[in-house]
Amino acid sequence: MFQHRIWYVAGLLVLLAALASCAAGKSATARKATLVKRDIQLSKVYANAHTGFILMDAQTGETLVSVNDQQLFTPASCTKILSLATSLEYLGDSLPSLEVARTNDQRWMVRGKGDPTFLHPNFQAWQSAFQWMKQQQDPLIIERRMVPRYGQGWAWDDYNDTYAAERSDFPYYGNLIQWQKTGEGQWTSTPKHPGTPVFEPGNDLYPKTVGVFRLEQLPYFLLSHPDSIFGVGFTDKVPIPEMAVDGGMMTFYLPDTLGKSFDHVCYQNFPGSCETEVEGPWRTLYSTPRDTVLRQMMYVSDNFLAEQLLLMCADRKFGALKDEMIIQEMLNTSFAAIEPMPRWVDGSGLSRYNLISPGGLAYVLKRLWDKQPREKLLSYFPYPGGNGPFKDWPTSLPLHAKTGGMSGVACLSGYLRAKSGKMLIFSLMHNNFTGPAKPYRAESQRILQLIYERF
Repeated sequence: MFQHRIWYVAGLLVLLAALASCAAGKSATARKATLVKRDIQLSKVYANAHTGFILMDAQTGETLVSVNDQQLFTPASCTKILSLATSLEYLGDSLPSLEVARTNDQRWMVRGKGDPTFLHPNFQAWQSAFQWMKQQQDPLIIERRMVPRYGQGWAWDDYNDTYAAERSDFPYYGNLIQWQKTGEGQWTSTPKHPGTPVFEPGNDLYPKTVGVFRLEQLPYFLLSHPDSIFGVGFTDKVPIPEMAVDGGMMTFYLPDTLGKSFDHVCYQNFPGSCETEVEGPWRTLYSTPRDTVLRQMMYVSDNFLAEQLLLMCADRKFGALKDEMIIQEMLNTSFAAIEPMPRWVDGSGLSRYNLISPGGLAYVLKRLWDKQPREKLLSYFPYPGGNGPFKDWPTSLPLHAKTGGMSGVACLSGYLRAKSGKMLIFSLMHNNFTGPAKPYRAESQRILQLIYERF
């Protein structure tokens, strides 16, 4: 009996010690969380903006720190985290580039699948779909699908900026034309344009920057200054006004690249436009590895890739290049538990209509953490010292995150492995400030460094 009492007392002491240790651990975590919350709320930099923050344990999903985490913010390019999650859910290992089918009169019907890597200079190693088109001896009919060139809420006067390349069903060269000066008054372009950019004295449309620009919705390219200002070798890129002509500018550009003309171009959206009937089954030609494109999208925050990928997800699910359909599908299913419900309208984050809370972004990041292979998931996100926005950050900070910025917006969301080894999810969002975003980036680095050290 006495021996049993000894074991009982010993077990009770062990239990009490464990409970005390657990309580001490929770107390220590609470103290760390209080310090982080205080740092954010007392930050002199953050005081000039509307700020929201959440810190979550990636393993358990427990919220460790929250400041305005359920309020809605404009996420800017952090929207690409939603596009990443959607692409991982709907796109296979390689991007579908073209659909082709034999017609009853022995021609080829070719349909674009929204592939942003077709003839893209950054993806030259994966051009099998283009090579297929080039090798065909029989005539090619291009069946086009109309896609709104801009997303909802985009600024129309960004049409001359490369970050606002137009969306389309059949993109090529990243939907950008590159001009290069080769001699006095001599210019060349890729793709080859019929004509060269000119300077028109007295034109009041010229921007102050030195470069090539175009008229809105017209394939008419201008020099912002006299030709003598531009040195030989000068290059500049301008978005292609794709639907400026019937059939699209591809009717000018692609035949030169292919070395052959199209039989004709028709439109799926208009019944009777494609008079030729398809005889054989449609066959899909694939191009670039999906993960290669996703990393490029996330590392350089490529708006064009993000937009086209979202269109491709819609095409995969619904057979239509309509981003609003796949957005609504994701909000109804994979993201249905997010509260408050986000307003999500495009793939890139160019639109100020987008609204999501820090808690909403953390939910998406947690879902990715639970469903994707961990190391592969982290490889999609930029990191300190890598080829991305954190290349000047200390490599000792084990961070994998996406930035988002536009006028009055500075956001940062992703994963941070603390010094203890604990993986943390965070979303830090700032809206409604004036002036540059640089101080917010620097302050965020400081806060994340403190979190790394404390947790």
